[in-house]
Amino acid sequence: MLERRIPVIPVLLVVLMLVSVFFGACGKSGGSEGPSSEAKPSENVTADEKADEAEETEAEETEVPEKTPAEPFDLNAAGLKAEKIGSIERSFSKFDGGLRYKDDEGKYGIMTLDGKKDTGAVYEYVGPEKNYFSVYTTIPGGEKDFDGLNDSALVDAEGNEVIPEHYAAYNVLGERFVRVIEVDKITDSKDDALFYLTDDMISLSADDDDTLYTGNWYIYDLTTGKKVDGAAGTQAYRAYEKGGTLEYTLDDETTVRLNAKLEKMPEDVSVYDNGCYVVRSDEERVMYASDGKELFSFTGEDFSVFSSIGDNFVVSRYKDGVSKYFVVDRSGKTVSAEFNDYMSAAGDYLKVQDSLYDYEGNKLSNDAYSSISFDDYRGLGTLLWNDAQFQLIAYDGTEIGSGKLGGDASVVNYQFVIKNGDAYYCWKDGDFTVKGRAISGALVISDGSDGKKELIDTVTGDVLISGYDDYKAPDSADNGFYVYAENSYDSYDVYLLK
Repeated sequence: MLERRIPVIPVLLVVLMLVSVFFGACGKSGGSEGPSSEAKPSENVTADEKADEAEETEAEETEVPEKTPAEPFDLNAAGLKAEKIGSIERSFSKFDGGLRYKDDEGKYGIMTLDGKKDTGAVYEYVGPEKNYFSVYTTIPGGEKDFDGLNDSALVDAEGNEVIPEHYAAYNVLGERFVRVIEVDKITDSKDDALFYLTDDMISLSADDDDTLYTGNWYIYDLTTGKKVDGAAGTQAYRAYEKGGTLEYTLDDETTVRLNAKLEKMPEDVSVYDNGCYVVRSDEERVMYASDGKELFSFTGEDFSVFSSIGDNFVVSRYKDGVSKYFVVDRSGKTVSAEFNDYMSAAGDYLKVQDSLYDYEGNKLSNDAYSSISFDDYRGLGTLLWNDAQFQLIAYDGTEIGSGKLGGDASVVNYQFVIKNGDAYYCWKDGDFTVKGRAISGALVISDGSDGKKELIDTVTGDVLISGYDDYKAPDSADNGFYVYAENSYDSYDVYLLK
């Protein structure tokens, strides 16, 4: 048996990092990638089935529902407003789930993002786990190297325990499911080990000097506070959550897929990011909602479902040697024009090759663009970019501005922001004129005339807050943006931007 002792603190840090390193491939949120061999219902086929051999991508005439005209886009009205809501008199680190700090005694505490609720410095260590934190109230150690490692709890920013039992590590799969790791014992067998520890890191393939641990994993359902029946093992294979559905792999490498009611799906199934799934058989294919409710069925190999866009689906129809792409809703009804090339979502619009279209098939972009960046922070518009040429299109389809920029300018995946050299620029008075340093999708920092820093709204270019040494902010909050304006070292004013 390998009985060497690992220093306490490295073990603690390593175990808390286990999930992010070892399970880094455990799925991702965002759009589905790659086609799957699914189909659209034949009874809902568009009446216009002619196939033009067009060389360029363009929309085809298709009857689609009329859109309610949007209110004209008002750039100034879209700007954020800043409200001071409190202050914090200590240094801290910000994460998705809240704020973490460490006091002079070496103890850790957690605060909510607004700084108004504080657990106090009651933890020996705190590690971020997406919207939660794994915490230790005692330092692991004892007769065996793993003693105390199973005493970590998963809590929210107010210190409330999210899972009623304690484990060594947590892997938050999504909003509903969490994979938990329980350490059992040290082993000499690489085949039996659940994970491996060196003195300062986790090794994905064990070396001779690594300490090997056996253990068990389980999956917790946060909606019930209980383990998912049958979701357990001793080998750490991948696990995913999509729209409330669950997928995991057992020790025998069998993959299990459960819908939102935790009912087992058939083996021949394709699951989309919105949780809907297609079950295939020789006779037909059936699309189900995440809870197992049948949405629509279809037959034939000439239709395919490629991906989900919100509650809708990108599908294709192959006829006479030509594929046509369009969008259907949850009933299988066509809700977009047809296109000659695959499409993806760009906010309220569709990206087809290097151009932007609305659902009726109207081309909104005035050129082909290598980059089409949708503003996903406030949903106000889309920035298109190609070879220093740009175009800004508002959510209602109207053009905000267009032009060319010289130098080494390039698009940034931020709201109305471009980068030229090491500087960032946001929109103001019909051009990218406000220079700053980006800290989130909605904000940049610029030097003020008094030597202090200014916080700039990237949509309007207006100064939101000024007179501080610096700012830091999370990407977003439930009802806006929290910003921490630094007065001096370890002293911050908290602002809510909305």
